[in-house]
Amino acid sequence: MVVILFLIMAVVGCVSEKEQEKPVIEYFETDCSMDSGADETYIRIDSTGDGYYKQPFKLEDGELAELFGDIEETGFYDLERDYDEGGYDFGTCKSIHINRDNSTKEVYIHNITTSFEIPSAFTDSEELIKLVAEEKIR
Repeated sequence: MVVILFLIMAVVGCVSEKEQEKPVIEYFETDCSMDSGADETYIRIDSTGDGYYKQPFKLEDGELAELFGDIEETGFYDLERDYDEGGYDFGTCKSIHINRDNSTKEVYIHNITTSFEIPSAFTDSEELIKLVAEEKIR
């Protein structure tokens, strides 16, 4: 009985570890002041292609791999972790998190106003993620 219990725990443990290793793409944008009623954009895509942006959607076979490849080509993985215009909490805050192959890349953009130039690798990646999500919910 103890052996069976141990085997069940080992299998459940393996499944939990694999769940944590799932590649995930998350994009978030909001007003930095976090005013109630502020517009927010949230997009999430998991390793099975299940996504959410205003409503659930599903990527077809190969589309997630293509999105990962396109994001890699933008230079996203070469970006620094934080970009901040400084000052008080105003402007726009954005983030992209990518979990893939047991590693995580996170980039945060804080307090962005019209005078701050966001790195093109971030904006290009942002556009790719938004485009895929918007096409899927049409």
